[in-house]
Amino acid sequence: MPRDYYILPKFTTRLSKRQEAIFNAMHKLAFHILDDHEIYTKMIQEAAQNVAELEMKIAMASWPDTQMRNFAQQYNAFNIAELKKAYPSIGWQSYLDKLLSRVGSVDFTGSNRKLIITQPSYFGWLNALFSGDFDQKTIVNYMITQLIFEDADFLGGIFKDVAESADYVPYAMRRGKGVARVGQQLTRTENSATDPNQPCINLMTQYMPYGTGFVYVKSKGAEERTKVKEDVSAQTELVLKNFVVSLFPSEPQILFLKNTVDRVFSEEPSHQILTNKCYL
Repeated sequence: MPRDYYILPKFTTRLSKRQEAIFNAMHKLAFHILDDHEIYTKMIQEAAQNVAELEMKIAMASWPDTQMRNFAQQYNAFNIAELKKAYPSIGWQSYLDKLLSRVGSVDFTGSNRKLIITQPSYFGWLNALFSGDFDQKTIVNYMITQLIFEDADFLGGIFKDVAESADYVPYAMRRGKGVARVGQQLTRTENSATDPNQPCINLMTQYMPYGTGFVYVKSKGAEERTKVKEDVSAQTELVLKNFVVSLFPSEPQILFLKNTVDRVFSEEPSHQILTNKCYL
């Protein structure tokens, strides 16, 4: 749910519906894995309430959209030693190793290896949570709930029904989230109504923005790929030339623009640009 639904008192009914959706997801899971799930109904209700309360605390610790537009405020650089000192209850090394396991070993030692913390208040709250006497079962239930909702389309059946009734949108398809950082192109209903393959393609495009294009290009022969590449290059050059001409009709101004761009790129090393390893 949007952050305001958790924070503002006028959206209390929304929070109640969220708790109900969490209960439904947990109850459906219990129905599939337990012989007699009804005897656990009260326990599931308490777990759903605890998860909803945890989500509310996460929302309160997170920044609103107004603050997230302040990019300078989000740039908080730490090296790994500083992170461990500032937030000692978070297992940073373990987290980073798991996060980057598919790209191989990454060395974060050294003062020039920076990690950018975009929301220090959130990590401060998380550090306080882990350092206190928190209920690990609530964390586990929270993670299970997120996995159920996230994979509801693949699980199908009653899980998909619960996700649709809660109007859940997968993480990668949310506005400004995920690798592609683009919004959901079509709603789940519109996707499924016309072509059942569309949601799969949509989700794959969100996680791997260039994946579908890569598969398409590789399916073509080498000769056809070369022709397409040459055509794209030619069309791109024509678009750029005509765009520049429309802005600067006279030739000297075009030359000035080109020289300026060339100069900026040639001076790049003198700007002492630092490469950041990770945004968190």
